[in-house]
Amino acid sequence: MFVTDTLVLGNNKMARQFYLTSGHTSQGGLDAVFADIIKQAKVISVNVLNVAFPSKDKRDEKARQYVGQFNRLGISAGIHDPTDDIDLTKKRLSRAEMLYLPGGDTEYMLRTLEESGLSESIKGFQGPVCGNSAGAYVLTPAYLRIGRGEPEIIPATGILPIHLKCHYNPKFDKDLRALSETREILALEDPSMVKYEGDVRGGVMHVSGNVWRFFMGEKQRVP
Repeated sequence: MFVTDTLVLGNNKMARQFYLTSGHTSQGGLDAVFADIIKQAKVISVNVLNVAFPSKDKRDEKARQYVGQFNRLGISAGIHDPTDDIDLTKKRLSRAEMLYLPGGDTEYMLRTLEESGLSESIKGFQGPVCGNSAGAYVLTPAYLRIGRGEPEIIPATGILPIHLKCHYNPKFDKDLRALSETREILALEDPSMVKYEGDVRGGVMHVSGNVWRFFMGEKQRVP
């Protein structure tokens, strides 16, 4: 199992913090979860990578939503669009307190991050990172596309060793059991969160909400 009770990193570096969430943000469905993340991460600002939709109109709509969402929670939000100057975006991200990767079109998000080089910026970022739904999937070894015909395994950034299924419903159990024969999968109901402290080599995990573990074809609740 990838989760360990203790974590030792080279050069005594502090473990990185990743907050992986599942839920719908449009109606404030994750406000309580995000409030907890902000409290734990001890930040007053967040930089949002608004790269989850190919439509500029959709991204502009989402940008307004993200600003309002985080302002409600008492912190400011900087928005980065794929049309922005990439070098300036990378510079701003290097100075950010926390990064937020929102939900949306996972495959578009993966392509955009890779083609722009922003995936490397995320890998090198040492502050807390929060990813919701698609934004969480891109951090994993592979995006497990379930629920739309035959399951697909789409390579992702591999920043973390965790495979995920967000917006979990028992109707996905058959596919999750099959896919878990060769990998460990955490399935998150809405709303819920996995906090992972560490990196691709190993780390410590804490969960809130209903989270299920699928491994070797078996399913069990994560306490």
